[in-house]
Amino acid sequence: MESNKYAFVKAETKLLQKKDEYFKTGNVPKWELSPEDAKLKHELIKDKEVAFSKMLPKVCNHNII
Repeated sequence: MESNKYAFVKAETKLLQKKDEYFKTGNVPKWELSPEDAKLKHELIKDKEVAFSKMLPKVCNHNII
């Protein structure tokens, strides 16, 4: 069980680092936003917390399952 927890924390940390890099560089195409969220990109680039919640949805959903 501990190794699964460690693997999850490690994967989560790596994902957060990737999102932070994409946010700082403003590389919106790499965010893989849904078409609906892409319409909000001007707002998202101003709000890191909201942007992180929308970024890389395929990776985030995969990690939850």
